[in-house]
Amino acid sequence: MFRLLRMSHGILAAAWLLIPAAALRADPEIYQKTLASTAWLVTVFASGGSTSGTGTLIDVKQRLLITNYHVVGEEKETTVYFPYLREGKVESDPEYYRQNWKKLGQKGKVLFRDRRRDLALVQVAELPAHAQVILLAEKSARPGENVHAIGNSGVKDGTLWRYSKGEVRQVYFKRMTFDDGHRVAATMLETNAPIIPGDSGGPMVNDRGELVALTQSGDRTGIMVKYGVDISEIRFFVRPFLQPSDKHGEPGDASTILTNKHGDRVDQ
Repeated sequence: MFRLLRMSHGILAAAWLLIPAAALRADPEIYQKTLASTAWLVTVFASGGSTSGTGTLIDVKQRLLITNYHVVGEEKETTVYFPYLREGKVESDPEYYRQNWKKLGQKGKVLFRDRRRDLALVQVAELPAHAQVILLAEKSARPGENVHAIGNSGVKDGTLWRYSKGEVRQVYFKRMTFDDGHRVAATMLETNAPIIPGDSGGPMVNDRGELVALTQSGDRTGIMVKYGVDISEIRFFVRPFLQPSDKHGEPGDASTILTNKHGDRVDQ
């Protein structure tokens, strides 16, 4: 799922870090590494209809994914598909996953959500052996830096795990109001990467392969104006669920008890 913006305005904010040239990776390597942290999410709404979006794995031991709130809404569950290797290649046909949903689909429980930041945390029942956690960038990206994205915008075209690349245009606080009345107010990464509906919740990474934003929406006023929820918002959102030592989003302790902001346990 992906959202088109009806109206918005923003205030400039900043946080920058130069990328050492020695740390950069080739694009195919970034894609393969990020793919192992990416999932296809299909949510069926009780009110009728469904959405197709993307999720990003941030903790292996606790089996936690982060996605956009608008991908799961107020539903308690979503179905999660990780890339499946068939004959040594990643299967990209969504129909294959639909036909084999009993084997490949995993139950994802929505543990926590933040409408204002358009973020949600999902705990999947089981992870495939090849799943890898994605590292969280320490700081926001700088304008002009590369951004690489993976998403599932190709469902209607018969393909999953699409790759997109662009540059960071700016990082700033932005207020958004969508056609359904959902209001978002968060620090956003603006990019010209050609992300489209279905990519929502997917990872945007820098040249190191670190998560710098989560794909979120596009602006109708600009064909190449796209947005991702910035890493600063992601870090704030996931902080209660990751151990203090997990500065980069490394797997947490499997014994960690997940609670919401009121202290109520949410992993049961």
